Amino acid sequence: MHLLHSLWICGDGRAELYSPEQHPKMGEPLWAWDAATAPGIPENRRAWFQALDEVKPAAISREDCVLVTSSSAGGVALLRLEDHKLLFSAQVQNAHSAEMLPGGWIAVAGSSGTDKLLLYHVEDGPEAAAARTETPLPHWHGVVFDARRGLLWAAGAEHVVAFRWETSRAGKSWERAFEIELPENHAHDMLPDPHRGGLIITTASRVWRLDPQSHSLAPFAPLERIADVKSVSVEARSGWIAFTKGEGGNWWSEHVYVLTPEGNLQMRTLKGRKLYKVRWDQPCQL
Repeated sequence: MHLLHSLWICGDGRAELYSPEQHPKMGEPLWAWDAATAPGIPENRRAWFQALDEVKPAAISREDCVLVTSSSAGGVALLRLEDHKLLFSAQVQNAHSAEMLPGGWIAVAGSSGTDKLLLYHVEDGPEAAAARTETPLPHWHGVVFDARRGLLWAAGAEHVVAFRWETSRAGKSWERAFEIELPENHAHDMLPDPHRGGLIITTASRVWRLDPQSHSLAPFAPLERIADVKSVSVEARSGWIAFTKGEGGNWWSEHVYVLTPEGNLQMRTLKGRKLYKVRWDQPCQL
């Protein structure tokens, strides 16, 4: 029996971490953050985080943290788990994904209204202003760092674009390396599969697996017949798949689904919530 990682869930203005023992009924979270009441957030920035659309465990200077992004008015924040301290925040309209890069850099994917991949540094602090670097591209929705290949993978519209990322004493280098066309439009979530390898990418009607070596794409068989999937996270040790999907014509749902390798589908409900993404509490980088 594999010991499962804990499970991150975000939606509304809240991000929460649940223990494996509580997965069937969710219960009380191990860790919770509510943008409406959390200390340390400037009052004029609380409204940015009322529609959380990504939660991602991260680390900075060996401290456990979590990255959250929010759509609509939009923002990105880096929170320290130990004391909920806000280490970094910036306004990014329709921020859909963020990623920690070596050297304290933070990449943010902005969709409609931003349509750029933005680069900040954690030293920009809790009230960061303009991004240090901007790369225009439409409908950015996902970013994943690939340390082995020195690449930052970014997904948006019908493309996945890889940027070569290098840091040295002279500074950082950021340049477009190559582009892969997806079989359909509306790239949404993107996350590594630490159990079987590759990147899992969701689009409007399908879920795909991208081989980062050959650049080939194939349907992600376990979720092949499920449309409107908003997030997919594969647990590293067990291969259990946690996912969320839009339901009832909405972009959100009250449910989180977990699919075991044996094909057993379980549903967890958080009544009254507008849940968007789910992540196992494990590294989200290749």
